[in-house]
Amino acid sequence: MKKLAAVLIGAQVSLSALHANLLLNPSFESGSGTTAANWTKYNAANREPWANRTGNWGMSLQWWVGQFGGFYQDVAGLPGYTYNLSAWFLDDAFSVWTSQYSMKLEWFDSTGTNMIGQVTTNVTPYVTSTEWRQLTLSATAPAGTHFVRVVFEGDQMISGETLKIDDVELTATAPPGVPVITNHPAHITVSPGGNATFTVGVSNVAGASFQWQRNGVNLTNGGPISGATSQTLTITGVTPALVGHYRVWVSNVSGSAVSEAGTLQIVALHILPVVRIEGNVGDTNIVEYASVLNTNVWVPFATNVLSTSPQYVVDPTSPGPNQRFYRVRYYKP
Repeated sequence: MKKLAAVLIGAQVSLSALHANLLLNPSFESGSGTTAANWTKYNAANREPWANRTGNWGMSLQWWVGQFGGFYQDVAGLPGYTYNLSAWFLDDAFSVWTSQYSMKLEWFDSTGTNMIGQVTTNVTPYVTSTEWRQLTLSATAPAGTHFVRVVFEGDQMISGETLKIDDVELTATAPPGVPVITNHPAHITVSPGGNATFTVGVSNVAGASFQWQRNGVNLTNGGPISGATSQTLTITGVTPALVGHYRVWVSNVSGSAVSEAGTLQIVALHILPVVRIEGNVGDTNIVEYASVLNTNVWVPFATNVLSTSPQYVVDPTSPGPNQRFYRVRYYKP
């Protein structure tokens, strides 16, 4: 069994941090081949089954692919919040002293192209080939921040030096007085034409305003949408055009907070062993069956990453037609 050690770089992570991991697919378990879902890689970076600390996959910076490379993920950001980034590292050689490996937090404005600041640390001196080590980086987002980019990068990589990276986490600590989200919107699956309700819980709701978004775009009341600027959002008569990721911004005089996104999907309930799923490409879903509808016992038989929408899942274990019911649950890795 590998030994584990922790190394802290920068400020101590606050115990009042918002502990939900803001990153999608933080352990790289979802993806296709050497590409991890929700992450963008460039040059000498690949997802590999031998680069894992936990699970079955991890990311690696590989000298035989090139001397430079990395991977990153963008997350909605808020000015004044302190972001706490951690990851586990293991060298695949005896040392990485000649290579330059870094972990970064970069801040971008509303255009998505102008970087307004960054903080970076050289992880090379802390990495060994004998034990996985957790390194942590913390920094406060500057004014004008609209999203945060988490970056892992290698440069001047030479023969025999490969860095493994796994189990990444990004949390955020709110400045005093801003709204604190206690319950995030749920993931909802409805039948075609059904209704969906998203709700957010806020501990200091007095004086707070709300703005719901679908896929990052502000919603307005009208047609199937009601409650776009309230604590509860209602969507009636759901169609494929309404599937997506729904989140809410909560603001008061001290600042703003944004919820995690709840996913709205459409699934037709079948008594035949075929399930049709309409949702966001790249989302992971668990398909389950039961022999009766009025039960809490549902058996999972497939974990499915949407490569297209709609997508069809067949139950290969079905004992025959008209003997099982099916449902789909959104899964956040």
